[in-house]
Amino acid sequence: MEFIDLKTQYHKYKEHIDAKIHAVLDHGQFIMGPEV
Repeated sequence: MEFIDLKTQYHKYKEHIDAKIHAVLDHGQFIMGPEV
């Protein structure tokens, strides 16, 4: 069974993930929004 380090993976994509989270929070479309 292979294990992955989620913290390392998060830091690798942190900028992209954070941008998408902020976009959702800015437009407020939590259900059926463009990112979901």
